[in-house]
Amino acid sequence: MSNSSSNTLALLIALGAGAMVGLSASSQKPKLPQLGGPRASLDAAQPLPAVELALGSALVEAGGHLRENVNQVPLAIRNSLGFGPAGFSVKEDIDLPHEGYAVRLRGLTVASGQVRVGKLLALGAHDDVAGEVVELPVGNRQGVWIDEQDAGQARLLGYDVLEPGFVLALHVDTVLRRHLHELLTREEAYRLLDRAKQQAPRTIEELTTRLETGRIQKVLQALLREQVSLRDLPLVLELLSDAAAKNQEPEALIEEVRAGLARQLSAALAGDDDVLHVLPLGPRWEQLRNAQPGDAGVRDLVGQLRRQVDDAREHNLRPVLVAPRELRAAVRRMIERDLPDLPVLSEAEVDPAFKLQPIAALTTV
Repeated sequence: MSNSSSNTLALLIALGAGAMVGLSASSQKPKLPQLGGPRASLDAAQPLPAVELALGSALVEAGGHLRENVNQVPLAIRNSLGFGPAGFSVKEDIDLPHEGYAVRLRGLTVASGQVRVGKLLALGAHDDVAGEVVELPVGNRQGVWIDEQDAGQARLLGYDVLEPGFVLALHVDTVLRRHLHELLTREEAYRLLDRAKQQAPRTIEELTTRLETGRIQKVLQALLREQVSLRDLPLVLELLSDAAAKNQEPEALIEEVRAGLARQLSAALAGDDDVLHVLPLGPRWEQLRNAQPGDAGVRDLVGQLRRQVDDAREHNLRPVLVAPRELRAAVRRMIERDLPDLPVLSEAEVDPAFKLQPIAALTTV
């Protein structure tokens, strides 16, 4: 793959569903181990891979370009979040649809989909192009699988065009980021502490006298669950040690560390102009402080919020929900199932150097 193709994929991964590009296909045909079919003896069972990508037969036959795109995903995640899988197992699964794929964590499927070999995905309104209309696996957008010879016309009509390999890579990237906290096991937590000890031995010694490793693990998992980067791990652990000197409750520890990372959090979510496009909370959210995610009042508010988020993304804005510090964690729990990729910051996590631009105040909700 050319340097320009590698850079394009990196940009796509960084921007998520808003980055739209297209590349040409390769004709390599890798041979992959097969899954499915007759059940093997348990005596011969191998340890389950932490992350596995299973491919249908047509995706295996499609060539190495699909694999090249996806193989860049783990490195992109580690570079942005400071933690991630070194790679993953890729296997053919004869029980999948020919153009299907499945992402599995420790043997369990967490996401699946299909891409059309030899087609391109045109994103946008689909009234004026012919093809199979589908829902994009991420980003809550629709697209149309079109013939390759129609790509030029689709771009002239304002469509963003993606190659199947990028659709697959984008979905795998999104799924792994959402489930990354599940990969931070106790053993991984010990490895992270050992790594940080080489840079900040006294900080780690101080921290481990205040908190057991299991509690440190839970805090780091909670940060990753909301896409908070651990790249500056010594700083994260120093903030955690300071917080542990005052409070041992996991939620209090998490919120204290997040507040200490205000500049990092703001920078990760702001645009090039250092502006955060925010959705402030209205008064009805405070009345639901102790509500459960499935309650009728919560569902109503989340539905309204989803419409505002979709509208903001249609205008190429990255919305951020800002809540009072004492409500932030509760609001996040309420919306996580329906809006897992919507960042929720407390007012204490917005660095003063960044400007706030309200998208639409939720005064009616």
